[in-house]
Amino acid sequence: ERGAGGEAEDGRADALMLTAAGDDPNNDAADALETGSAIALSQSALVAAKRRAGLSRWLRRHAKRSVEAELQAVRDPAEAVLRLLAAHQLAAAAAVAAAAGDVRLATLVAQASGRQTVQPDVAEQLEVWQQAGMSQSLQPDRLLAYKLLAGQVEEVQQRLRLDWRRYLGLLLWYCSSPTAPVSEAVQQYRQALLTDRHTTPPPAPSYIEGGGPQLRGGRAASLVQVSPTATDLHYELLQVWAEQQQQQEGWQPSSLAALLQAAAYSPNPLDASLAWHLLTVMSAVRALPDLEELAHHAEQGALAASDLDALTLDVLSAQMNMIAQLQLAGDLCEWAVYVALHVPEVPSWPGLRGMLVRELLVTHCPEWSASETKRAFLLRKLQLPQELLAAAEAIWAAYKRDALAQCRAQLAAGQWQAAHTLLATTVAPRLFLAGRHEELVVLVEQLLPYAGSLVDWEVGGGLYASYLQLVAAEQQGAAQGPAAAEVLPAQCELLARRVQAAQAALAGSGVEAGAAAGLDESRQGRLYRQLVLSHMAQKVQRVMLVQAAAQGSMLGSQAVLMQTMMTLSCLPSELRLQNLALGSREAAASVAL
Repeated sequence: ERGAGGEAEDGRADALMLTAAGDDPNNDAADALETGSAIALSQSALVAAKRRAGLSRWLRRHAKRSVEAELQAVRDPAEAVLRLLAAHQLAAAAAVAAAAGDVRLATLVAQASGRQTVQPDVAEQLEVWQQAGMSQSLQPDRLLAYKLLAGQVEEVQQRLRLDWRRYLGLLLWYCSSPTAPVSEAVQQYRQALLTDRHTTPPPAPSYIEGGGPQLRGGRAASLVQVSPTATDLHYELLQVWAEQQQQQEGWQPSSLAALLQAAAYSPNPLDASLAWHLLTVMSAVRALPDLEELAHHAEQGALAASDLDALTLDVLSAQMNMIAQLQLAGDLCEWAVYVALHVPEVPSWPGLRGMLVRELLVTHCPEWSASETKRAFLLRKLQLPQELLAAAEAIWAAYKRDALAQCRAQLAAGQWQAAHTLLATTVAPRLFLAGRHEELVVLVEQLLPYAGSLVDWEVGGGLYASYLQLVAAEQQGAAQGPAAAEVLPAQCELLARRVQAAQAALAGSGVEAGAAAGLDESRQGRLYRQLVLSHMAQKVQRVMLVQAAAQGSMLGSQAVLMQTMMTLSCLPSELRLQNLALGSREAAASVAL
């Protein structure tokens, strides 16, 4: 005896091989015995049988939990048999009937899962009893057990008040052929909802039915009242399953919206996790339509544009709700990016996925940039390019007004022109005046390979490159002697030309050219750049003085005067008198030498 669970009998009742004369639970071949002759099942029939068996197992598991609790208060064997039959616990029902002395009923129960002729025979016997007026003499629950075996489930439902899952189980087990597809039972249930709404239980979610732990709090109960007409997620899935088996073309927007609504599985309207996972899995197995494919159907007129818009909105809402949930949870930005990478391509909104990923990276830049684990997840697990992360860091640095960090991030992102413009207008002048030449060298060297394609390189990065090269050559000449200093005049000349060009870009018509190139022409920025030009001019002046003095040439005084005038032209008006005195002293010292 196998007890109330009846697992072995349940396994036979929904085995892949459906039999008429008997069941063999160990036979997993694609043959079924019917009236003693073997019939080979086709591949499609085998798949349909597997699906039916899977649904039957799920319904039995659900019913088993309920019937075990109900049997604790049952004392009548007939009622126990009825409740076990309603849960499709055939072995336990047959055992209870036999123990109560009702061997005829026990024999019929034992054959309920295999022989297709049992149901017509029982229905014929009920008709005979009805015509003979013997039905009233039978015990009510015993009579209902016969009616259930005959496929008459309405009175059984009125007696037991089953939920929609158990009622669907009755339709699957007792009102359809063992070889019928699942869609037949689902269609019978949908038809019962339309014709007899008072008796047929609605497909309400488990938390509304009161079976789930989500309703134990008062706040959860108030949330349930917001969506009293919500349908269970399992029911919506069964409808999708049934429609696919019936090979119905197209999708109704309302069906997808009901499938993905949070109220179908949770009292929390902000819980989008299951809907997103369901959408992802079903899309991967092609159980849901592809938006690009639907757009193609819409172009051909096979799908209304309004339906396409509704389907697109439902899919994108499920994606965005999941992203929002992860953001609200906190410290899960990398998983929000993971979800964004699953956003499908929308023909009416090209580039949507990339825009979402970039937006999330920028918004949560402080979180992932400060965590090596999160950064590694984005780069290695999600395979995001390093340039994409660097571009997000550049935008965040601009928001924080950190020009140096922004320039470095732009260089890492390969945004050469933007990095050069920021370097020339803001970063380089500040580093130069602060004496942080080592950092300036690193930035300029990264731009050197792209100098030919950069706008205003001569008056921007090229200017600082020439100055740094002059300083390096001067230091090398001081260390290695006069032979190493032979390149100084040519470098001084190149730097002087670029200083003059940069000064022209700051004055008069050069302002318009600089503005067109996107240069920052604020008063503070212009002052910093003028001071840089002044220092560079003085550097050229000093190097030429040293060179002239070393050669003992009277041209040294002329060089001093020329560089003094160039220096004055680079300075703002309030600094010119001070620099004129400096230039005069240097000229006098040169003549004295």
